[in-house]
Amino acid sequence: MKFIALDIPATGTWIRDCELYAFNRYPHLSLEFTKESDETAWKITFNDFIAFKVTSHEFMIHLLLLKELPDHGAFYLIENSPWLHELKGIEKPEILDTCKHYVLFFYEEVVEIISNNISCEKVK
Repeated sequence: MKFIALDIPATGTWIRDCELYAFNRYPHLSLEFTKESDETAWKITFNDFIAFKVTSHEFMIHLLLLKELPDHGAFYLIENSPWLHELKGIEKPEILDTCKHYVLFFYEEVVEIISNNISCEKVK
């Protein structure tokens, strides 16, 4: 398992840089947050998610056991994801072939998503 920093403007500069204030599942999975480092607000959307997990920082032991956390940035792709591998083992629909495992670190929460895509927009 390897953490690869997402190169999108919405990502924070350190693990707890972003404060999540809205989480919606309908009509698409979306997360709204502010970045402390530059005081901007963002919305990230996953139009076709397969699965997601939300864990508080204090209980993200599953990530700590698998790989030491990066010391910069806040949003990542997980290469060689055990979770994605596990989902492919249950049933292998074609959609999983193009899915990625995203990990987004917020101030209080860690959000993990299995999806084909991610998009972001600046709210203010």
